Amino acid sequence: MVNTKAKERLTLDLGVRFSNEDSKVSYEDIVIAELKQENQNRSSAFYSVMKKNLIRPNSISKYCVGAVGIYPNLKYNNFKSKLILIKNLD
Repeated sequence: MVNTKAKERLTLDLGVRFSNEDSKVSYEDIVIAELKQENQNRSSAFYSVMKKNLIRPNSISKYCVGAVGIYPNLKYNNFKSKLILIKNLD
């Protein structure tokens, strides 16, 4: 979604899945929203909706979370808090 007046773009990732030859992991029940703005604007429509619903911003690397999910032998200490956050969304 694009707001040309506010110079911002919103992307929504739904049904995020990762797989390799040996395993699969999916995050079907979460939505990853990414808001890109030319200048940070906390009064944008998206920020207002998120704030109203008490949803706080959080950063995440989809690549790293997916890699940790499908390669269980990877060291994941740096991503542990993100994995716990995702798990607690259920």
